[in-house]
Amino acid sequence: MRKIIFLIIVALIGYLVFISLKSKDDTSVRTTRETKNSEISNNKSNSEKATTISSKSVFVPYWTASNLNSNELVNYDRIMYFGVAATEQGIDRSESGFSGLPEFIQNTDRKNRLLTLRMLDTESNLKILADSKIQEKIIYDLISIVDEYGFDGVVLDLELSVLPYADVKENISMFVRVFGQKLRERDLELAMTIYGDTYFRGRPYDIQELNKFVDEFMIMAYDFHKSYGEPGPNFPLGGRITYGYDFKKMIEDFSDDVESEKLTVVFGMFGYDWTLGKQGKPLKRGEALTLSQIRERFYPNCDLKSCLTKKDPESAETKITYIDDEGYRHVVWFDDDDSVEEKIEYLKSKGIGSVAYWAYGYY
Repeated sequence: MRKIIFLIIVALIGYLVFISLKSKDDTSVRTTRETKNSEISNNKSNSEKATTISSKSVFVPYWTASNLNSNELVNYDRIMYFGVAATEQGIDRSESGFSGLPEFIQNTDRKNRLLTLRMLDTESNLKILADSKIQEKIIYDLISIVDEYGFDGVVLDLELSVLPYADVKENISMFVRVFGQKLRERDLELAMTIYGDTYFRGRPYDIQELNKFVDEFMIMAYDFHKSYGEPGPNFPLGGRITYGYDFKKMIEDFSDDVESEKLTVVFGMFGYDWTLGKQGKPLKRGEALTLSQIRERFYPNCDLKSCLTKKDPESAETKITYIDDEGYRHVVWFDDDDSVEEKIEYLKSKGIGSVAYWAYGYY
């Protein structure tokens, strides 16, 4: 009798242990499911948070400042003047960019205006980046101009065609850190243009470090195929296998290091016309053509010999081929309203709602 009672007690204990373990498993499964559902919901929310474009900006080059039409700018949230030039002596007040400032201010209303600091010469830039005294002079001069003309912030256009040496990367980061700190002290924003192919071609910019001091990155989503290189799309939407890189991968790369709300994508409303030799290779640099010039030359009808216009489905851009009067074959690639719209739709799906255009007068 005692043996039977003992077996009943053992069985009861075993049953209670089983129930306890099952309850824990169910709780664990439920928690795991809830976590996964929450992650999916958050990911979906992040990808859908920008269903419309919230900010639309345009660069106004100094050479177009005298021809500005304020009525053409009403659809833009920000107007960015391009710009004043940095030298080893500070801001160059003798060149055309500085001289065009009064006309720019006169021809634009008081909506958000940013001043671009043009640093386009690699040799000069390397000297500036190696000398903190020169940097201080440039920053001091620029802030004085910003205050004098009532700009709301600065766009740093620091362009370098050098290998990504560690010292160059570090010097850029140090300059931007000081620049950003000085502007924040005056409640001014710092935006920075950055090459669209920065990750692909290993440009000398430490994006993660720069992100600590930059309020906004303006990705130049153009010039992937250079005027001095092989013909191809301005910046292909897709076609990574064909072209080695594309717009979608670019956005993925930047989004890994920078918050989506700090990203603005700049579209280049232009293209290049390459003259080809017998082997299909460029004979010289491609001729830069604005979208307006392309329309005048090739639309609505192209009267050039063997002229063929085709929309490339991979890149979303347009390709035109023709033969000139000397018998040379040409190929033209360019961004237009349709290709840009496709790229914008992709940006919206990734939670990026800020775009800009290079440049006023080009389209």
